[in-house]
Amino acid sequence: MQDICESAPSSPFAVMSQENKIIIISPTGDFILNVRRDEGSDPFLYRVDSHVLRKSSRYFENMLSDRFNEGAALSAAHKQLMQSGTYAAVVDAPPEALPHVSIIDIGRISNVATIQNLMGDFLRILHGHSLAIATPPLTNLANLAIVGDRFDALSCLAQHVHKKKYIQAIVAKTKGKSPNTFSEEKARERLLTGVLLDYPPWVTKYSAQLIYRNSVRWGADAEETYPGALWWDLPEGLEGEILFQFQLPMVD
Repeated sequence: MQDICESAPSSPFAVMSQENKIIIISPTGDFILNVRRDEGSDPFLYRVDSHVLRKSSRYFENMLSDRFNEGAALSAAHKQLMQSGTYAAVVDAPPEALPHVSIIDIGRISNVATIQNLMGDFLRILHGHSLAIATPPLTNLANLAIVGDRFDALSCLAQHVHKKKYIQAIVAKTKGKSPNTFSEEKARERLLTGVLLDYPPWVTKYSAQLIYRNSVRWGADAEETYPGALWWDLPEGLEGEILFQFQLPMVD
């Protein structure tokens, strides 16, 4: 079996099932993943392979195991589907006959018009498919990293990103520009992406930029909790460490 984190050619199956509004990530997927950004948002449906997801994400490995209600219910639904005698195997069932598993909250991403494409790209990567776009824009890549962190799939995601050289392509497009020409938000997007997807040059360069240029997060009148994407509240104690370095006396 192909390593699921190894990029395959762009999948011909990553299309919408028009009659059911289901995005087919895997044509042999055994369930429908029902994803909402929050409680009040509309769901997006994806046909996916539980075995692939469990192998590429510790979040799905736990959730889809028999130890959790979702996994136990999925196993029971598969058994019931086979007992009906309608299909020779679960993979033969059409999307509308497959069981659903719901998740809410894909992480602290930035404001986007819809999570449909973002979540679709994330699931394509986990299934070993290439993306249709050669190089995702910086914000898209940072949002993908946030989703990968949310679902404990950063190892698989980082492997794909480095294999496809997405970060190097973004660097090439801005070659010759001083880091100081980027807005704080763009610097933070790069910093967070570097942390989550293991790209040390961005961590070093853009943490230094924050230290030397200050941040709107650190002013005396700044709100205690800053709204917005995760890059405005850097994880793993990084925000506090950078702020500590900023407060030290600068040495020429």
